[in-house]
Amino acid sequence: MEHTNNVDTSQEDEHNVSLHIVAPVPINIQDNTSSGMFADSRRQNEGEVWCKSCTLGDPIVIRGNNSGKYTVWTISFYTLRGTKIIARRRYNDFVKFKDQLNSLYSQATYIPELPPKTYFYQNRFGARFLEKRRKSLEFWLNSVILNPKLSATPEVKNFALAS
Repeated sequence: MEHTNNVDTSQEDEHNVSLHIVAPVPINIQDNTSSGMFADSRRQNEGEVWCKSCTLGDPIVIRGNNSGKYTVWTISFYTLRGTKIIARRRYNDFVKFKDQLNSLYSQATYIPELPPKTYFYQNRFGARFLEKRRKSLEFWLNSVILNPKLSATPEVKNFALAS
């Protein structure tokens, strides 16, 4: 790419000003967390809590083409630095996340139980059921992200950041 110093002289005579066109500076992405986003050692930063709380918003019920309906939860993570991270997850994402935590960290700390799956006779899209599940998932997730033995793990950060 050829770089030239173009000068716009259209206004130069009138105000004695010249403009120089400069090539843009490349954008760099940098991880400023003390642990690095994906630390090599799973327990390297044990005790470092990065998130002060999370909330689950109202559920979004989605009608799939062939798969029927399912619920998506909008999660807001509030960090200690004052930023807000928003993620969208299904109940099955919580189940996979809990299974990951159990397989890696169940010997190191207590991992609470998720609210149970629904039974075929339950209305899993009813307002009362969804509100009860929202509160239960929010409590469960706060229990995980505020646990010093789990908070700084790559699995917790991936759950919050993965799209």
